[in-house]
Formats: sequence, structure tokens, C-alpha cells
Amino acid sequence: MNQSKMDTHSIAYIGFFLALLIVGGFVIYQVAAVTGMPGVKYVIMGTYVSCLMYILLMKVKLKYTLLLFTTVFALIMSMFNLYMGFAIILTGGLAEGFGNLLFKSYRKVGKSILFAMFTPISALTISKYLIGGIYLQVSVQWILLAGIMGLIFGSIGTYLGVKLAKYLRL
Repeated sequence: MNQSKMDTHSIAYIGFFLALLIVGGFVIYQVAAVTGMPGVKYVIMGTYVSCLMYILLMKVKLKYTLLLFTTVFALIMSMFNLYMGFAIILTGGLAEGFGNLLFKSYRKVGKSILFAMFTPISALTISKYLIGGIYLQVSVQWILLAGIMGLIFGSIGTYLGVKLAKYLRL
């Protein structure tokens, strides 16, 4: 059953998961920076973010939780890089939209996986076509491969999220 109004509980969970995403993302970014491969941080992050997204979607039962979460996250990250904010909004919109279209029974699982898949696709596509420079060297094949790897790692992360939610009795 979806709530129609946001309450303090929902706002607190969204804020908590935003903090987890930002701190965890920073750690993953630092670790992935040593690889030197474009987009690898988004793929590695797929496991982490899909686990978080699944648990968030379990706890916050608003109709457009994922879109709301990504909008707030995009506003925060736009202070550092406007293109990053645009990529986050695009990722959230695509995951929310396709999740609602494709998944009737398993929306939380589907949206979590789609979010992880669309993260590298959106980020690398915006980097290639809007930022340019060195990103012009990123091939479309690499963008698609990064999306497939995001799908795989997102599936693993969502599986871990399901197990973690059961373990924590959420």
C-alpha cells in the first residue's frame, strides 16, 4: 500500500539514505580512481546503490520515492557539478519510468536494478555528448558494456539488499 503524503518518517529515511549514498559513493570513488577506466566507479557503485535503493523502497512507500530521492540527490550534487545533477535526474527518471512500465509485481527489485544499470549509461552519455573533451574517446560500446555491468552488479546488490532486509527484519 502506497502512502499519498510524505511524512516525517519518509523524509528522515530519504535523508539517511542520501547520507549513506554520499559517504559510500565518496569511498567507492576513491577506490575506483586507481583503475583509470572511465565509468568503472559507476559500475562498482551499482552493487552498493542498488542495495541501498532496494532497502529505501522497502521503507518509504511513496508512489515516486525513487524520483524524489534522486531529485534531492541531484540538487545536492549539482552544487559540485551541474552535469552530475542532470545525470542523476535522468537516471532516476529512467529507472522510475521503466520500473513502473516493466514491473508490476517486483517493482522494488526492478527499480533497484534499473537504477544501477542506468547510472553508468546516463553518466557516460552526458559526459560524452555534453562535456566532451577526453570523454569523446568513450565509445558507445563501452557505454553499453558499462550498462550491462551495472545491470549485473545491480542484480547482485539488489539480492544483497533483499537478504539484508530479511536479516534486519525490515
